[in-house]
Amino acid sequence: MVVAAEEKFDSMLLHIAQQHDGIQPLFDTFFGFLRRKTDFYTGAQKSQAESLVMKAFKNHLNIALKEKAAKEETDKFDKPMPQAEPATIEEITTDGAKANPVPIPEPEELSKPVDESKLEEGEESEKGKLVPNNCNGANYPHYSFTQTLEELEVRFH
Repeated sequence: MVVAAEEKFDSMLLHIAQQHDGIQPLFDTFFGFLRRKTDFYTGAQKSQAESLVMKAFKNHLNIALKEKAAKEETDKFDKPMPQAEPATIEEITTDGAKANPVPIPEPEELSKPVDESKLEEGEESEKGKLVPNNCNGANYPHYSFTQTLEELEVRFH
């Protein structure tokens, strides 16, 4: 298990990290240990020591960036959908209806089926549908409706 081997010294390293005031003192302690207790600096050429440090740094940088990207991708789907405002019902009294008279569509104003002869290629899904009225709705003999992205209005005649 790579993860278990990678996390083997986490508790000890975390304890050491908590004893320092930032990352720079932690690095000073680690590289001081390598200088005092190993031949890291004297046993190999300077370029080899730098190469080892940079190789490890770049390896873990790439892993961290991939993990961050994967986390951001999953966070997109974990976020709750925004709550829509509750729908409201607006009662129109007879006074309001008299103030804003709605014309009852005449038979010639009723919505008509889509003219299939004028459909372009790839619009087969439009067959059998009605041509919308000027408010993105439809007119029927006993009612009509209009709609926007935010609201729907149905009028009974």
